[in-house]
Amino acid sequence: MKKAIFVLSIVFLLILEISCNKDISETNNEITYPDSVYFGKNILSLPDSATLISEKNYGFAANLGNDAELKVIINNLSYDDSINFSNKYSIWWINTSKNVGWTYFDYDTTNNSQKFVATTTGNIDLEIMFDSQGQCSIDCYENSADSITITKYLKWE
Repeated sequence: MKKAIFVLSIVFLLILEISCNKDISETNNEITYPDSVYFGKNILSLPDSATLISEKNYGFAANLGNDAELKVIINNLSYDDSINFSNKYSIWWINTSKNVGWTYFDYDTTNNSQKFVATTTGNIDLEIMFDSQGQCSIDCYENSADSITITKYLKWE
């Protein structure tokens, strides 16, 4: 009788162990855009056509699952082709000392845009501020997508 209980206990523990282990082939590439993470109201969570307050600090945040990837491009729609090329500049500012999980690239004066790539998973955020008045589009490329998965337009004044 003791032997049968011992064998059943071993079988039970094995079944319990197997059922508790997650399938390692499962992936988590979910990306969410919380209202805020570390550095203020998250511009990536705002609705399309939202209006921001100039010179106020905002967050640039996402929550990435363990296998998620994210690239974001901000396109400056506030330039004027009649202005001398040297006067075209980004009218948003990023606080490089308040950056969690992003690589950012220099402002591209040819395309009037700036690229950001997530370098880690979990909560990522970057402090960003918009200057003067203007408008931009934000294009998100989620999980190695070749085409834009989310686009939104923002303006600030």
